[in-house]
Amino acid sequence: VGELYYKKGKLDESANIYKEYLATNKDFDILDNLVTILLAQQNYSEMMTYLDGADSSPNSVYLRGIASMGMGKYQDASNYYTIVEQDTATTPDLLEKIKFNKLRNVFLWEKYEEAIKYGEEYLAQYPNGENRAEVLDKTAISYFRMDNFTKSEEYYTQLKVLPDYSEYASFQIADLYYAQGKYSEALTMYQEVFTKYSKSKYG
Repeated sequence: VGELYYKKGKLDESANIYKEYLATNKDFDILDNLVTILLAQQNYSEMMTYLDGADSSPNSVYLRGIASMGMGKYQDASNYYTIVEQDTATTPDLLEKIKFNKLRNVFLWEKYEEAIKYGEEYLAQYPNGENRAEVLDKTAISYFRMDNFTKSEEYYTQLKVLPDYSEYASFQIADLYYAQGKYSEALTMYQEVFTKYSKSKYG
């Protein structure tokens, strides 16, 4: 029944059924389903409460890292990610998620030098990774916040090549020029954005 509610998008009803079941039973599949819902709802505190009763598999430890990051406990998240990264049982797919979330964690922590390091490591290791766009964006922002405008533009230029991000990256490059006092270049880029994407939020 819980799965049926989940498929219909009724997350609260689905979660309540799983919680009711887990109050008197132990079932890791049901627990995994509940954690998936709590993650979708960004209910990290409750998610962590249920994960305390989970096993210590790489996936469970990874989810503890996600929950910690969501609660702003960045050091705890970093510790969990390191455990999974060093676990020989960690699958390649999960390792990619770890590399990506290590970047997200330090970015939220405002540790921009580390964010750049993890971002560049991810892009070198996963040149066609599914999270490439967000990694390029966060690396570019990190360079910007370190006042390295040249490197920031370099990463936004790479992001601009991706069809779904061309408009956003172009606008960010225009902002970069403006921040450096390059008003002529900024104006040219803003005009390009307006011409190409006149009906968008950036146009």
